[in-house]
Amino acid sequence: MKDKERSSELISLAEQYLASGMNFETIKEKLLQRYNNDEVIMIIISQIKREYYNKRRKEGTSILGIGLAIILVGFVLTCFNYHANESVTFAMYGLTSTGILIVLWGLYKILG
Repeated sequence: MKDKERSSELISLAEQYLASGMNFETIKEKLLQRYNNDEVIMIIISQIKREYYNKRRKEGTSILGIGLAIILVGFVLTCFNYHANESVTFAMYGLTSTGILIVLWGLYKILG
């Protein structure tokens, strides 16, 4: 039971370190100073990494969807404006470029 309490304490400590902006290697070193069991620390670090990257993937997927929606709106407006003999400049260049930048940002979040 004591090991379970100790590991939950180390997990919460690692989450605090990650929230403060420390990288995973620094977190590992700090945890090793408190608890000198390499195997347990590696399990905790892998769990924290998995949670961190799952959160980033979820954010990136949302951002990617928004960017794709903007690109689709730009395409539809371009088609309508073209057939109505209106200017397609804003829809074609403005919305499409904005959508592409947002898609790239989403991909950056997903891929890390």
